[in-house]
Amino acid sequence: MAPPVKRIRAWQVWLFIGFMIVIAFIWGVEVYDLPHYLLGAESTPINWKKSLIETIFTLTAALISWNMVAKYERKWTEATNELQKLASIDSLTGALSRREFLAKAEKEFARAKRFDRSFTCGIIDLDAFKSINDNFGHLVGDKVLAEFVQAAVSNIRQQDLIGRLGGDEFGIAFVETTSEDAQIIIQRIHEQWDKAKLLSDDGTRLTVSFSAGISTALIADHSLTDCIRRTDKALYNAKQQGKNRIELV
Repeated sequence: MAPPVKRIRAWQVWLFIGFMIVIAFIWGVEVYDLPHYLLGAESTPINWKKSLIETIFTLTAALISWNMVAKYERKWTEATNELQKLASIDSLTGALSRREFLAKAEKEFARAKRFDRSFTCGIIDLDAFKSINDNFGHLVGDKVLAEFVQAAVSNIRQQDLIGRLGGDEFGIAFVETTSEDAQIIIQRIHEQWDKAKLLSDDGTRLTVSFSAGISTALIADHSLTDCIRRTDKALYNAKQQGKNRIELV
């Protein structure tokens, strides 16, 4: 693969032009007097040494300025990328933020519609999670959320998306996947989660089940919202029917 082509920045162009103008001024007088010098005119001697020193000084200043601006640009780019990362990733769990998840899932939904391929939404909600925070503290609750995402990520595919929709609710976008296949994947997550060794700070074993709703995008769906609305309904059904279960709509 060929290396990426580096774009020339606007500041590089203007800095180059600026210092070229300075060089032109330094040597302009000497070049102007050159014909007189060649004709033997002693009244207009050319000070080559002075012009050469000024040129070296100018080039040195240009190099220092170039490096300073380039260093500032690198730091600015790194800071901007870090801010974008913080905005797109949930810092607690490592899942996508709600906004980033919905944006990416919307693109996958549109792509599936365009190429007539399957797309399935899944929403998972931890059952009675509030009791974990109330009885063992929010730090333990945070640990449970982070470990759940690890269990989910280890079972979904690289092309699938997982995001934290809020609190203890997570969304999964299954790319090119039917609801039946998505159910199999969530069932694997469920089995692994049941085996997870969740402990409080005092060593108490924690049992945290989850309920899930699944729905596949339909031809009649106009946007991701239509699919998510049905998935929410499936999750509601799972909660109403006793929790700790997976429902499809």
